[in-house]
Amino acid sequence: MNEISKPTSPKLLAAVFASVMALMASGTMIDSAYAEDAKYIYDQAKLTAELEFTETVQKAKAEYRTIAEDTTIDTEIKKQAKENYDKTVDDAKVLRDQKIEQARQEYVQATSSSAKDPKQAKTDFVNAISNAKIEYEKQIIDARNYYAESLSEITNSKDIKNLKVEYEKLMETLKEIYNDAIALAQKQYQNSLKGGEMDA
Repeated sequence: MNEISKPTSPKLLAAVFASVMALMASGTMIDSAYAEDAKYIYDQAKLTAELEFTETVQKAKAEYRTIAEDTTIDTEIKKQAKENYDKTVDDAKVLRDQKIEQARQEYVQATSSSAKDPKQAKTDFVNAISNAKIEYEKQIIDARNYYAESLSEITNSKDIKNLKVEYEKLMETLKEIYNDAIALAQKQYQNSLKGGEMDA
């Protein structure tokens, strides 16, 4: 089993989390190494959701204060700015909670296993292969977007270099995760064959 790289960039980390859960939660078996990585990534996904929430609130608060402290701005405009700020905070809370709950559900799904009859195992195998390919291609696109977004937020040459290194590692990780998802699906399918006769 390949070791999952763990990037420090929140956006790239989010890409890894999405990839692991999307590719590995398709009903295939996950060994203890992946279970540990899945737990790590789940915890980091929660942290990322909290960080994104904090950043959103801080930005909204700064924008509101700029208006609220400006003595030349009309009271009604300030009132509207406060309402907008409150709505932004409420929406951010909902989004944060949704991301955390989704992460929890995907983690539970990714680390649980249940016995399947041979015919169901065959269906799951075919679906897992198809889904893994679709998700892999999707995560490649998402990772590129995360990288571009992160790159636009930094100017320090050292940080840019480090981000590029992490992005390249992430692309390698996505490929490894995809290959492992296929291998695990095949392993489960072969185990099914040992437990019962499969239809052609």
